[in-house]
Amino acid sequence: MSIKKQTVFALAYILLLFVCTTPVRAEQFARGVLWEVSGAGSAANYLLGTIHSDDPRVTRIPAEIEQAFNAAKSFTAELDMDMTSMLSAQQAMLLPDGQTLEGVIGTARFRRAAELMTQYGLPEPVINKMKPWAIAVQLNLPKPQSGLFLDLLLYQQALGKGIPVHGLETVTEQLSVFDAMP
Repeated sequence: MSIKKQTVFALAYILLLFVCTTPVRAEQFARGVLWEVSGAGSAANYLLGTIHSDDPRVTRIPAEIEQAFNAAKSFTAELDMDMTSMLSAQQAMLLPDGQTLEGVIGTARFRRAAELMTQYGLPEPVINKMKPWAIAVQLNLPKPQSGLFLDLLLYQQALGKGIPVHGLETVTEQLSVFDAMP
């Protein structure tokens, strides 16, 4: 790995450590994280910080955000969440044919991963086909209740309103980062 990449990773880690250890008051985010981006003579655009959680405290949309969303002429999410993209994401999380998670990480680690992942409602044969990074990502998310996380709810609302929807990245672009990790 080049010095430049090592420096970028180190800075990202320090930033993440700072964010994760900085005390936060609950009222700071009681209304969500919404930024308005505008310039002279142009319509306002909005950027909403989201998290992949279906917790009602996250999916309950505050009035300020609902108002901005209702005025939107388009909706852009992290990824396009159409059925093809979602199936592609699920496929990208699986090991190539002939490989198993147990074969990649060993029996002891696989047993521990399977124990943890079954709490997320996944059967062991499915877990054994998942890539290690997919397990790590899943275990770092809150356990899903409904599966309707905020991004997906907003995406569905945008479709229902008939406004154009876009994705900032493709599934391949986003998940290739994980596949490139040793």
